[in-house]
Amino acid sequence: MKRVIIAAAAAALLALAVPASPVGAQATTDVYAVHGLNLAGQSAPGGTAVTVCAGDAEIDPSFEFGDVIGPLPRPSGVEVSLQVYPAEGEDCAEPATEPLIDQTVTPTGAAVTLVATAFGNPLVPELLPFPIDLSCVDPGNGGAVAAHAANAPLVDVVNTTLGFSVGEISYGERIVGQLPAGDYDIEIFEVDGPPDPAMSFTVPVTAGNTTIGYAVGNQPSEGPTPLVLIPQVIPVGTCETPPTTAAPTTAPPAAAPATAQPSFTG
Repeated sequence: MKRVIIAAAAAALLALAVPASPVGAQATTDVYAVHGLNLAGQSAPGGTAVTVCAGDAEIDPSFEFGDVIGPLPRPSGVEVSLQVYPAEGEDCAEPATEPLIDQTVTPTGAAVTLVATAFGNPLVPELLPFPIDLSCVDPGNGGAVAAHAANAPLVDVVNTTLGFSVGEISYGERIVGQLPAGDYDIEIFEVDGPPDPAMSFTVPVTAGNTTIGYAVGNQPSEGPTPLVLIPQVIPVGTCETPPTTAAPTTAPPAAAPATAQPSFTG
């Protein structure tokens, strides 16, 4: 998977429609993009490359299903027009095909991921934004985020390793939390749907990083393309523990270290 895009493309995106800022530096948002358009009905990432443009500027001429590109620094609060063309190597200045997506977005916050996906009946492709929480995590923990970008109804996210439901989310929603580093088995169930999970997967959570899982594709009842999980890993760092001031008297024996506990918010 692509994790970094060439500096020239990032500079081209940054230079688009940047207003003059007479006072101080312009705040920026790190923009990522995820290719979640399952154009060939695949059950795993790869292939079906598209071209991503920002007007005449080329961002990625070969953006494959499941790819993650970025970060692309973009002035916060400033609109940018983005296009996704269905062919690889499209000429952004003189395209030969109509775009699958032609959308104006306004990045805000520290970071955001734009997921190229499709929703509805008939399916309408779009760039679906998900803000990224760059907050540090507790020592030994990693961030864990479930993001609903699939053509599917309300779902229940269940951590079967720990034996509890993380929560219910609809299209465009996410659940943010943190877990002790390790591998976790996750099952996704359609709320008010059949008893069998719509998808099952294992998520590796690593200390000091946030792992985001984007569910894309179609619920089996909604269309022919299967649900697929696309992961994104963002370094966020570990929160520093404040130094302990030594007491003037003899300290009692140290207590056993506390076990890091999972926590989640909707």
